[in-house]
Amino acid sequence: MLTDSALELIAIMDENCFGEQMPTTPAPYLQGDPTSVEPFASLLAANTPGFVASPAPVLIFHGDADLNVPITHSETLLTRLCAAGQVVERRVFPGLDHVITSRDGIPAGIEWLAGLIAPSGAAPVSSCPG
Repeated sequence: MLTDSALELIAIMDENCFGEQMPTTPAPYLQGDPTSVEPFASLLAANTPGFVASPAPVLIFHGDADLNVPITHSETLLTRLCAAGQVVERRVFPGLDHVITSRDGIPAGIEWLAGLIAPSGAAPVSSCPG
């Protein structure tokens, strides 16, 4: 599935740290559509979250200034989880990027978990419509 350019890029990434300036190789990186070529299509489908509900509630948090993971990805995940019948809450942190959201999300996640296990039995909040 990978082009020679992609294989070169993998070798470059293997020798460098993320956040460092590093040379890149020109696209394209794929020789075909992995969503339509086996075994990649089945592997991608099996590893795409959100199609099956869990008995436990889910918390998603995302910074709206995240340049690593587009905000639409967590919107899509929320939509899929809601359609599957999952109890899910999505929190968007205004102005935060990928790393800072991860850092600031930890206390929010701990508070969320503590609320679920508290003797008062706080019910999880749903971000699903309806």
